[in-house]
Amino acid sequence: MSKLLGIGLCAAHVAFAPVAHATNYSNYGMDYARVTHVAPIYREVPVAIPQRECHEQPVHRSYRANGGGGGDGTLAAVVGGVVGGVIGHSLGRGRHRAPVTIAGTLAGVGIGHSMARQRNDYYAERVSYRRVCQVVHDTRYERHVDGYDVTYRYRGETYQTRLPYDPGPQLRVQVDVTPVLEN
Repeated sequence: MSKLLGIGLCAAHVAFAPVAHATNYSNYGMDYARVTHVAPIYREVPVAIPQRECHEQPVHRSYRANGGGGGDGTLAAVVGGVVGGVIGHSLGRGRHRAPVTIAGTLAGVGIGHSMARQRNDYYAERVSYRRVCQVVHDTRYERHVDGYDVTYRYRGETYQTRLPYDPGPQLRVQVDVTPVLEN
């Protein structure tokens, strides 16, 4: 009995397979057309390419140029005092010699200190260079495929369409058969 059941099931499968295939609606109304020509459609797309640009930039720095001697002006004041005292001593006579010597010494100290201060207040400028870099964007244009103009033939007729992809040698098409109403 099981042999007979197996043969019956196989026969039923063979008999009803075309009916089952006809009710598969995923391919209903679909066919293939032969592609005769494909032309890519290009568009220009701007592409920003970052590049690093560097240059040497001058940096100005002022500094106090110490003209040499004394640092704080003490040595200049002492030398000025000695010179002023000698001059005051040689100009003074008699009992006026001591006050003139003291006045010459004080004047020499003041003049020496003032000169040292002027010399120490001298500023100079030093120029050095530093490397400065920045990123700039260079814009170039590249061609990108935007789609394809496709020419195809189906049952002796030529058709054209635009697709976002290259279909290859054949194109799947949907065939719609609509009845014509006659009066």
